[in-house]
Amino acid sequence: MLSEEVNSTAATDRFNMRYDRGNVAGTRHGRLLLTGLFPPPFGKGRAAGSNWRGVPQAALGGWELSTVTLVQSGPYQTPTVTAGQDQSNTDVSGRFVSSRPDRIGDGNFAHPTPAQYYDKSAFALVPKGAGRFGTSGTGILEGPGTVAIAAGLAKTFSVSEKLRLRMEGTFTNLPNHPNFVPPNVQWSSPLFGRLTSVQSAENSGNRKGQVALRLEF
Repeated sequence: MLSEEVNSTAATDRFNMRYDRGNVAGTRHGRLLLTGLFPPPFGKGRAAGSNWRGVPQAALGGWELSTVTLVQSGPYQTPTVTAGQDQSNTDVSGRFVSSRPDRIGDGNFAHPTPAQYYDKSAFALVPKGAGRFGTSGTGILEGPGTVAIAAGLAKTFSVSEKLRLRMEGTFTNLPNHPNFVPPNVQWSSPLFGRLTSVQSAENSGNRKGQVALRLEF
């Protein structure tokens, strides 16, 4: 467990520093990053079609396949309550700290859906005048993960001794898998725990492709 790293944010309870300890928002529980360049075994000098010439070699031989693949779990999130709704009598608004609700359940669904990614019923307001902070911990919710597979296919043709033509096509998010932005965690919001938009960082947005020709001399 690591302390939540939020710049310029005061400790919620300076008499209990452990209250703000938990999973750091920017970390991931698991992450796989794969980069590679793979020459398919077809064409001149390769395992299959080593004697190809003419049309077979031009159409099927000498290609290169590349990929940048990212698979990672989601970021950690912390449920909060607006200062206006806080009734704990702990002066959270005057001390510029975030208020958290009480935790009465897990909060994470075993099989979440976009409409209900987090369990809102797992949290409740701190009783009025309780004089204590909410029991929800830091980073107890785990957001949606990311699956982003970028791939490219390229081949270089020799036009003359000093002139080469490179043809390539590249695609991001090849399977067009939807990678959602972490949901709203403001407990009083009607959008709490709902996935409403997709992310675009790390090649994880909607599938995009481009085809290019490059003349090298």
